[in-house]
Amino acid sequence: MTTLGMYLPSNLLSIFLISMNLRPHLFLFLVSILTAFFEIKAQNPYELILGQRFEENQNKLNVESISGIWTIAARPLQDTHLRLLSNDPEALQYINQSYADEGDYHVFNLQLSHQEVWNFRDYLANKYFSKKKIESSWQLQLDEGLVSDANFHFGFGRATFDLSSLHFKNLKIKSASADLNISHRYPGHFDARGDSLHASVDIGDLNVQDLDGSRFSFYKLSSGIGKLSMDLRRIQHELDIYGTVGAGKLRVQLPASDYPIKIHVYDSPLCRTKVPKHLVEIEENVFTNFSSHDNAQNIVNLHLEVGMGTLELVASDYH
Repeated sequence: MTTLGMYLPSNLLSIFLISMNLRPHLFLFLVSILTAFFEIKAQNPYELILGQRFEENQNKLNVESISGIWTIAARPLQDTHLRLLSNDPEALQYINQSYADEGDYHVFNLQLSHQEVWNFRDYLANKYFSKKKIESSWQLQLDEGLVSDANFHFGFGRATFDLSSLHFKNLKIKSASADLNISHRYPGHFDARGDSLHASVDIGDLNVQDLDGSRFSFYKLSSGIGKLSMDLRRIQHELDIYGTVGAGKLRVQLPASDYPIKIHVYDSPLCRTKVPKHLVEIEENVFTNFSSHDNAQNIVNLHLEVGMGTLELVASDYH
């Protein structure tokens, strides 16, 4: 059952009528207090409790949103397995949710539409040429380990994933023009092999941070037009990453200079590549360091491609 929590003072009308008999400056003072009160209350989230039919294992989550500012993270939940918060008092009318069984999976589908953005052209004009920002925000809270597979599809806006306590086996994130920020905030959580994360942005930026805390061993990351950045500075486990940028910039903060790494670069005449001095080109467009060899453990393998723009490999100052 979906619920929407709201608060409204019951004696507002009586307060207003009494204030009319006060002196003008007292009346204005009272109005200013009431205005500040409602501004504070408007910032509080409207809560939608979802996902009450989720089972303990083999659950799949599909989320689709046209626009908005999103935050996805794990939270300890007692009354439900999934909770959605919004700053929009009319959030309920944008939500369509359904359940289905697909083989061994229990699937929860969540779709959200919003009237702020009607088409791609208007969004690009708003994003790059207007000071007006998309204000609707959504916070999706999940129980740890409840969802094994998840698919997110965003239209416009921004989405931030805190994966530090989420145990996705396979995670796919696709964005038309919503900037994506993916963080594995706390290191030391890596305990799974063979798990994968796929994230792509058609037009926009993709930022992947704190990969040392990743539970995934395989990444496929891409930005059509924009910037892709990765932080590998404190990595301590084996990792395979495929990163591509059609037009824009690909920036990788490398592990310490003595950590084993092998980098395959697929550049073009329209791509400028920057490589730090501690890397050695062992064959055409294949770079490594002196710690990498056939029997190296926990090696990081990078496959990087930029069609037009800049590919920058940044030496780490972490030891």
